[in-house]
Amino acid sequence: MKKPYLYQEDNKTLSFLNGKDHDRIEYIRLIVEEELMSFRDDFILCQNEEGQVFYLHRMLSISSDVKLLTADEEEIFKRKLADMKLNEPAITLSENQIKDEIKKITQKHVPDRRTRKRTEKKPLVSIRSIIFLSTLLILSTVFYFFVYKEKHASIRIISEKPYKRVLLNKKPVPVSGLYIHNLPLGDYHIAIVFKDDTHLEKHLTLSEIKTYSVIFRDTLQTPVSSDYAELNIKTNELMYEVLVDSILYSSTERIRVSPGSHTIRLIKEGYIAEPAFRSVFVTKNESVYIPFSFRKQKVTTEKTFGSIEVKTNRLSAKIYLNGKPAPLNGNHTFLDLNYGTYHVQVIEKGYTSYPTQQKVVISKNNPNPAISFKLEKTSGNVSVTTLNALGTIYLDGKNIAKGQTNQILKKGSYTISFSEVEGFYTPKSQTIYVDPEKQQTIIGKYLPVVFYRGTFSKSGLESNEFTEEFGFVKHLTYSTNPERLPKLSSEGVVLSYPFEYNNPVAGHAIKLFFKTPAMFETSQKLHLYLTLKIGSETYSISNTKTPEISVFINNKRTFLSIPVKDGIQSFPINTLLKQDLNEILIFTTDNNNVPITLSKIEIRS
Repeated sequence: MKKPYLYQEDNKTLSFLNGKDHDRIEYIRLIVEEELMSFRDDFILCQNEEGQVFYLHRMLSISSDVKLLTADEEEIFKRKLADMKLNEPAITLSENQIKDEIKKITQKHVPDRRTRKRTEKKPLVSIRSIIFLSTLLILSTVFYFFVYKEKHASIRIISEKPYKRVLLNKKPVPVSGLYIHNLPLGDYHIAIVFKDDTHLEKHLTLSEIKTYSVIFRDTLQTPVSSDYAELNIKTNELMYEVLVDSILYSSTERIRVSPGSHTIRLIKEGYIAEPAFRSVFVTKNESVYIPFSFRKQKVTTEKTFGSIEVKTNRLSAKIYLNGKPAPLNGNHTFLDLNYGTYHVQVIEKGYTSYPTQQKVVISKNNPNPAISFKLEKTSGNVSVTTLNALGTIYLDGKNIAKGQTNQILKKGSYTISFSEVEGFYTPKSQTIYVDPEKQQTIIGKYLPVVFYRGTFSKSGLESNEFTEEFGFVKHLTYSTNPERLPKLSSEGVVLSYPFEYNNPVAGHAIKLFFKTPAMFETSQKLHLYLTLKIGSETYSISNTKTPEISVFINNKRTFLSIPVKDGIQSFPINTLLKQDLNEILIFTTDNNNVPITLSKIEIRS
């Protein structure tokens, strides 16, 4: 009988003889398990079926190399692999479950050791097998540290807004901070998924052993209008990142910006850009060439960089590191900062920061310091708007805007005033007190100037605003009759009886028409002014003069039987007026017994 283990010097292969199949399978499994421990990162990254397939592949590969499986057993493994790749959906198994599955596959085609007759007691593994296994383990470890590990790269994720998970080749992967580590060189599909389940994706080729930066932007940065300028970066390196006004671009993108001032910075891992930044002013349709140069940073094996975590109670505040703003507002962590001293500020308009600034030192003993700021509201918001006219707004006598403005003012008293606008009354100045806890709205209402004038003479009414109609009123009813109209004189229109012995009496009347301005408001204080002259004679036997008139505004009998005298008589009429066309009826009453001459009429404040 042959011995159970033989080592053939001629081909340097290890072979098992028949009759020890169980031990042989256990030995194969042991080799695979030891190798999997060396390749733990890859094994952990495998999801679902991939972990099973990887395990079986290694079993088949190792067994084939050392001639541990028969041709029939190799065929079984190959069929199992083919089936697993075709089966969907994938079944997730634990590491122990995978091992048990492999034992079932192999033992199914190997006689049970309990049915076999043992002729002699044999060792589980020979000394030479142990030597072989130890050598294989050492070689695997060496392979991992000097070949596998050294040929792996990392990916740095840069996103404009927070995301909830990262997909690598359409499978979720763990992310350490902003990085995915220990990736073999090759092509990858990367996607980030946001909280609202929207996603962005990119393709990346890892061709070097380094850290690659992948930038995800949620907004289109290229202007959609034709009013833009173009920035062309010229430098001695091909792959880098461009920071334009805190917006990230890659070196392969066309950088289009709006006309005006912009600040440009270049970023490349392991390099320093010179100069640190450039400021440019561009005009519409202008193409500007901006030169930079890169120089390599000194490489050190000792960690010489850290981070600064900044927290604030205002998520809308802007954080500045050495005068440069963070890409996003609110709490922020500055990563990959070299050891050294930094100055941090948190600024928001209308708020005071406590402290105003902090000095932070990143060092070996303190590589990741964390600081906080408290912002307190010390200013209030004041909105000032002009109505009906585009007037100039003054704050304490200083011109600050025209028509409308929003001002953030510190607590205290201020005077708001307005400029004159032709055709309008100027709004009154207002003194306000700014309270940080209150929103104030100031309205400067421009009201149209109303100044209508008409003069009566022998030739009639002279006016640009009024039109007239002559008639008489009998029993408070207005009518016209050519024989009963008021007479015109050089002094004006004479209002008296239509004729001396009229019974019932009827008074002369004049009706005036005019239009109010479109922006007129009845709150405006307006008066009707009548310039009157009382005649010397009476139309009755009475020796007492009774000069008396009535005035109706838009058919409203507001001023009925009003005694008058020589001079100007006024009537408040603003509440009686309406938009557009208005009517004034002036007539002598039944009690009037003297002629009354109307020479002038005015409507004004």
